Amino acid sequence: GRQEKPLLLTVGDQVVKLAPSEILAVEAVGRHTRVTTRAEVLEAREAFGAVAEALAPDRFVRCHRSYLVGLFGVRKLTRTDVILDDGRAIPLSRRMAEAVRRAFVRYYREGD
Repeated sequence: GRQEKPLLLTVGDQVVKLAPSEILAVEAVGRHTRVTTRAEVLEAREAFGAVAEALAPDRFVRCHRSYLVGLFGVRKLTRTDVILDDGRAIPLSRRMAEAVRRAFVRYYREGD
């Protein structure tokens, strides 16, 4: 596979390097961004849009105006939620539901 570019986040007074494959979900929280990984939840100073832009669109999908999920960490889709492998439910907007479903199916049919 291709090499993924690490994401650098400012968390408190530290700069944290994350591999995109570690990221399950990204959430806009005011002017900051909450990044959920398999191991922890980080409150980053970066804007949601900047983090979303840095992540590969073939591996991440926007499922709500305030949320982005990594397709590799999705277990299933319901009418109103994206259920992650760890059981966490992320809101799925009606407006974005069809695009999320297509991206999910494409990701697993074509592989990563």
